[in-house]
Amino acid sequence: MSLLEFLPPLRRTIFLIWAGLIGTTQAPGFLQWLRLLPRQRSLATQKCLASIKGRYQGWLTWRESLQQPLILETYLEKHPNL
Repeated sequence: MSLLEFLPPLRRTIFLIWAGLIGTTQAPGFLQWLRLLPRQRSLATQKCLASIKGRYQGWLTWRESLQQPLILETYLEKHPNL
């Protein structure tokens, strides 16, 4: 989810859709889960649920970071003569 802060809004949306729908073998989305299910059964489900939970927590952290002022901005506000 660290990509979210660097991507423009359209690419951010595309990434979130890709992550939830496809994902990777280690962090599966829905389609990867379907692909892994015949071989890994409960492990595939555990991976998918952990992936969803982790992505959701990452998204919340990213959203929360938007509410906090940047350290440099805060510093410059306190030291306007720089």
